[in-house]
Amino acid sequence: MSKTLGEFLADVYESDTANGDGSTTVFNLSGKLHSTDSLSVFIDGLKRRLTTDYTVNLGTSQVTFITAPALAQNIVFNYTKKSL
Repeated sequence: MSKTLGEFLADVYESDTANGDGSTTVFNLSGKLHSTDSLSVFIDGLKRRLTTDYTVNLGTSQVTFITAPALAQNIVFNYTKKSL
């Protein structure tokens, strides 16, 4: 997984990326997730929906997909890390 850091309107955001392998459903974010509202998840550019497509464990900052992303699908996790 790779990450990008940036600042936007007094928030610090991160963007983690990964690739699907057809079997992995759990992905660990590189930063601490403070709210499910601050997370956006995309697979091959299509936004996924919380509880329909994935769940989140705020304590561990893990995202668990209901169905594993297919082989070579591009997964992007955008989230606010903290407010400045």
